[in-house]
Amino acid sequence: MIKMIHKLKSKKGFTLVELIVVIAIIGVLAAILVPTMLGMVTKSRVTTANSTAASIQKSTNAFFVQADASGYGMRPGVYDEFKIRVYDNAGVITWECSAGTSNHFFSSNGTKIVWGNTGTFQAGSSLAGVTGGESRLCAYLYDAFPDIKQAAIIIVVSSGKCTLTAFTEEINTILPTTEYPNPVNGMPPASYVWNGKTEGISPGGIIVGTAPAIPMN
Repeated sequence: MIKMIHKLKSKKGFTLVELIVVIAIIGVLAAILVPTMLGMVTKSRVTTANSTAASIQKSTNAFFVQADASGYGMRPGVYDEFKIRVYDNAGVITWECSAGTSNHFFSSNGTKIVWGNTGTFQAGSSLAGVTGGESRLCAYLYDAFPDIKQAAIIIVVSSGKCTLTAFTEEINTILPTTEYPNPVNGMPPASYVWNGKTEGISPGGIIVGTAPAIPMN
């Protein structure tokens, strides 16, 4: 028993200086690693947003190929910018698209599909009787991306080809023109200011994916 007491007395803990040194080291490591980890998470989210934007661009191209074959595609030599938002409308996911320029598109001879009006499409709805080109675009994209519950999307289409897509899931209102790379005559810009630090982060701090990916100025 006495030997055990002596052994316990012989053990020494950390001194105050040692504890301060350890805490200081942990603080330095945290200061280095935390911003790095946060940066990696942000870049990963930007990459995911860019991937989704590229998929939307691909689906939009497929839609306009189909529209052209059906007689309500886009006329050559013109471009339009569609502003789309996805939101929960009383428990129903709704896609809403701004109006295109009516004379930029053909109208089908059969069902008389027309353009030039704001279009919407709700989950669970049927395309039967839907004669708006914008609504049909919403329906096509909803079918391709049923997992998107909230988003703001910009789609630029030139001569029936999607030249630029901007996408974010952080808001469900129209994406302001100050928050994404604006097209130049229907084509994507060579670069964009972003937030001045990270590509894919808008001036307002929104993660915005683009297709093609737009480098920072």
